[in-house]
Amino acid sequence: MRGPLPGDCFAFLHADPRLPTSTERTEIIDVELRSDGLLSMTCSWGRQATGSARALARALDDSIYRLAASDEGPTAALNGSILRIGEVRCLLVTEFDGDLSDLAVALIRRGAAFEGIARIFLRVGGVVAHPAKPRLRHFRLAAVGLSHAHGELPTLHADADLNPNAAFCAIDPRMDGVEWSVMEGPVGVVLFVERNEGGRSAITSLRSETAFAHLLRNTRHPQRPDVRALIGLRTMSENAHAFRLTMGDPISAAALIATQIFHMRVDEPGEVRQEFLYEWETPHAVERCRETGAGCNPGASRPGGE
Repeated sequence: MRGPLPGDCFAFLHADPRLPTSTERTEIIDVELRSDGLLSMTCSWGRQATGSARALARALDDSIYRLAASDEGPTAALNGSILRIGEVRCLLVTEFDGDLSDLAVALIRRGAAFEGIARIFLRVGGVVAHPAKPRLRHFRLAAVGLSHAHGELPTLHADADLNPNAAFCAIDPRMDGVEWSVMEGPVGVVLFVERNEGGRSAITSLRSETAFAHLLRNTRHPQRPDVRALIGLRTMSENAHAFRLTMGDPISAAALIATQIFHMRVDEPGEVRQEFLYEWETPHAVERCRETGAGCNPGASRPGGE
């Protein structure tokens, strides 16, 4: 970038994980200050925009996503997030963007290795994330155990006169010392996240047919659904363990996920064997699992799930 955007705008967009292959490319972004006080941006891939620093940051963010989608070609994109908990690679899927960021950050705080969010693309044999940090509104920081004093949090305001608590801040996934790296390939667990505001968090297993239907509903296709994309989604729903997570709050939901995945182990890359499968609810089931290493909700277990 020649002529950096003022303030936190560039830091908000900056993402530099370790990538799976040497596929890095160089693009040039020129930013100039105009006589009327506005900024003009010209990108080497043809994008142009004029406006305030915040407006250019939003335009650049959108342009980077479109560039990533163009690089991937006519493939499907998932509204999800990818993290690794121990040896298990997990895909979180939801139709609410805020839920993804809340839960991803809560899992990062519990030691999960973050790969990416929102820019998740389907590839032959699995999924891959294009780099982007999780983003939270400032008023959501406390919900995931963070505060304004928790390191530097690059912030992007929608407008100068808005309540600063409503501004978005970018969360560095390495804040607790876990490396940020991106992988490509299958996932061992798919979690479909639903809201349960004010209630308890709970997790239940899903049959592959139900998981496939959920994946279809949360997939964006550049054109009409491609046969290869449908095969990829079907393969994922059959090979990964699928769960429905109703999230009361992100911290208890993250504890519940970590407890469930504690009972899984990887036999081969992307292949997960489940030792125990129960329907669990917080807070008592989580505490029971911590104490006994196995605890379940008797009568709630249902082999095969929904």
